[in-house]
Amino acid sequence: MLDFLSQKMKAIGEPSAAVKVLKFVREKGTTSQTEIARSCQLSKAAVSEVVQRLLADGYLQEVGMSSSTSSGGRRRVLLKFNSLSGLVIGVDVKISSATLALSDLDATILSKREIKFPKGATPPDVIPMLVKAAHEILLAKPQSSGSLIGIGIGIPGIIDYSTGTLVVADTLKGWDGVSITQMFESHFGCAAYVENDVKSMTIAEYLLGIAKGVQNFVLLWVGSGVGAGIMVDGRLLRGVTSSAGEIGYNDLGFSVGNGSNFPLLYNGQKDFGDLLSEDSIVDAYVRAAGNKIAEPPSFETILDLGSKGDVVAENIFREMGRVVGIMSIMLANTLNPELIVLGGSVIDSNPQVLREVSEFMSRDILPTPVQSVRIEPAHYKADEVLLGAIGLILYELFEPAMPLMIMKQRPRKVSEPRATRVLGQGV
Repeated sequence: MLDFLSQKMKAIGEPSAAVKVLKFVREKGTTSQTEIARSCQLSKAAVSEVVQRLLADGYLQEVGMSSSTSSGGRRRVLLKFNSLSGLVIGVDVKISSATLALSDLDATILSKREIKFPKGATPPDVIPMLVKAAHEILLAKPQSSGSLIGIGIGIPGIIDYSTGTLVVADTLKGWDGVSITQMFESHFGCAAYVENDVKSMTIAEYLLGIAKGVQNFVLLWVGSGVGAGIMVDGRLLRGVTSSAGEIGYNDLGFSVGNGSNFPLLYNGQKDFGDLLSEDSIVDAYVRAAGNKIAEPPSFETILDLGSKGDVVAENIFREMGRVVGIMSIMLANTLNPELIVLGGSVIDSNPQVLREVSEFMSRDILPTPVQSVRIEPAHYKADEVLLGAIGLILYELFEPAMPLMIMKQRPRKVSEPRATRVLGQGV
């Protein structure tokens, strides 16, 4: 559980009982102690003790009385989860920008801020900007809200969770080896977790989106790179080196053959990430259009053309759907998930790609896995990494019985928040 709550939960009693009650009330909306005892299989005395402590600490609120029963039964005090009892900051770091958001414990975004920095900017340049922006959104928190209990950071790359550092950072040169979490913890005095961006998207879909309640699913994301987030029995699969799901680095090999099946897209690329990259799509369009265009269109322009019936763009995205279908078959046959969630700008803007994937998968030589798996577009389009970063904290708070991750192997000693001057004010 989060450090912020661990001591209080110990004071309440058995931590699992406290979290069980808190989670039930949060999901139920409005309930009573009688219903909590029955649904959580706890004694009335245990529930009463836990509820009184949660009320005292602000995690629960009394919101009136129930109606009397038809047989004249006693009215009961109604309880509701107080989503503003704690705050979470989510951070989505990209190549040349970052978005930060302040949320309550229901992942409702209360305020948001975006910062820009030059491509290739290093952590000593960017981290202070992130810290300053985080302080600024905290200044706008509601007066009735509780304290900041955690910071989640989504970032491209392979992560060492024991130190909170990027081990491999292809798109963020100079960021490898820097403990991002330590910098945030020293400033804010609360737990900070860092996660790969695609895995963060997976957490968002699992907790809040199309995969909510689905214990076994894969999120396959195609954008500036290709990656997969894999959830097995409600736990995020990371692998020995935390690189599980890096499917974009797989060699094309027999999947593409000599390229005759993908005459527009294939131009000697070596792996799936290169074949499906934005640059590859632009190059494919330029080669196919030939002298019909005066200058190369942008990737965003090709996306728009594909949705408006441009034949060249449609054919490129049709080929792309088949390539994504190949990867989806690999995932379905290897992992046998219930659901494959497809995300990325091409899939978001072109329903034909999704249809092409489903049709291609239906022809697989092993029918059982692909017939059992659902193919769905990602629920979240714009803020998926940001919500996943927030979800890192919420999962640790509400799902401790089946932990999503062991984010830190080292003992945690969080320092007191350090006074920092922002816009001329001390905070």
